[in-house]
Amino acid sequence: MNKILLSLSLLSILSFKVQATTMSLKDALERVSTQNLEFAIEEYKIEQAQTDIARVKAEFNPKLDATLGAGPINKATGDSLNSTEDKNRWGALYIGSIEFTWPIYSWGRKSDYLKAANAGVEVKAQDKKLKELEIRYNIKKTYFGVLYATSLLDFVKGTKDDLSKALDNKKLSPKDRFRLEILMEQINSKEAEIKKNLDLAQRGLRLYTGCVDPTMKMKDEWLEIIDRELKDLNYYVQIAKDEKPEIQKLNRGIEAKHSLSKAEFKGNYPIFAFLTKYDFAYTNMRNAQKSAFAYDPYNGTNAVIGIGLKWTFDFGVTNAKSAKVYAEALELEAQRRYADEGIPTLVEKAWLEVKEAEVNLAANKRASKLGKQWLAKFMGGASLGVISDTKEMIEAYQARLLTLKDYYEAIYKHHMAWAELSLAVGKEVDPTL
Repeated sequence: MNKILLSLSLLSILSFKVQATTMSLKDALERVSTQNLEFAIEEYKIEQAQTDIARVKAEFNPKLDATLGAGPINKATGDSLNSTEDKNRWGALYIGSIEFTWPIYSWGRKSDYLKAANAGVEVKAQDKKLKELEIRYNIKKTYFGVLYATSLLDFVKGTKDDLSKALDNKKLSPKDRFRLEILMEQINSKEAEIKKNLDLAQRGLRLYTGCVDPTMKMKDEWLEIIDRELKDLNYYVQIAKDEKPEIQKLNRGIEAKHSLSKAEFKGNYPIFAFLTKYDFAYTNMRNAQKSAFAYDPYNGTNAVIGIGLKWTFDFGVTNAKSAKVYAEALELEAQRRYADEGIPTLVEKAWLEVKEAEVNLAANKRASKLGKQWLAKFMGGASLGVISDTKEMIEAYQARLLTLKDYYEAIYKHHMAWAELSLAVGKEVDPTL
């Protein structure tokens, strides 16, 4: 009994392992945030930008600087007025300094740096959204590309089956057989090209979705028409103005540059701080001077505590840094004005392409139907081994192949026109997703 149970368990495990991954378009798009490596890189960039916030806070936190050292010194005796040195006797001099600084007021410089750092994080967050939009577009392109290829392959297979039946007809004249064989080879060549494109599209889809299963299958089998409601142009333009990542990135970038420029300029001002400093020195090679009025750099301690100014006098460098960052802010403002004017045009272009794709799809659907009707006249006879006109049948097959290819291509372009619209708007606007 245990052996039977073990065998059943092994069979269930094996059946689980060979089960291929199935994926719909929604499944593929949902994998972006968890499986795509390009998207993960953008996450790391945000984490890197967040370290700037911690660095700014640390820059204005209390600081403790310490210096410790030792060096050789010769023997000397005496006091601050008279001394005698002995160059033949040497020992060690130990010195140290500990300085504690606690910034109290910096003219809002810390606040400006923090604003710049936070805005920098937001810039990276918008980069992440841009990358997500790009990856989603590529997933749609490869997903519909796979369906496009599989749909064509299905038709090619049916066509080859029909031609094989026709070639089995013993009554075919040498000329007719020659024509059909040429058509068969042409179809074989086209089939090889479609299979190559299918393999590339499948590999691309696995790459974008982080799927390592080479047997991954699509939940959708064929490229089909999906009806979608296209809203008024102003609807999409307004979304782009409000939410397009490029605009938000420019806004946050401008904010960061202006804040950074102010912070750099305020570097000309002193920082008010609570200051504490302790110095010491010791050596047995020199006599310690006990008087409080005698300067003794070799033995003794000195401590100072109070409030003071910390000032770096590099006005030229500081002003140059501020001016450079300010010029970068002006550059971003110019880019934003250009984007404000150009975005409605880009959205309108994508919107018009959706409308054009709808018209082309309807026209190619009618053409495909006519090509099917033309071919249907010969398919029945060919399956029975009766061919009235080989030349016209070949023309019908070629017309059917061409119209069906154009039909599937029109469906593909319709799907991709919606993908382009989402990319132009900066947000998913496909109502089916």
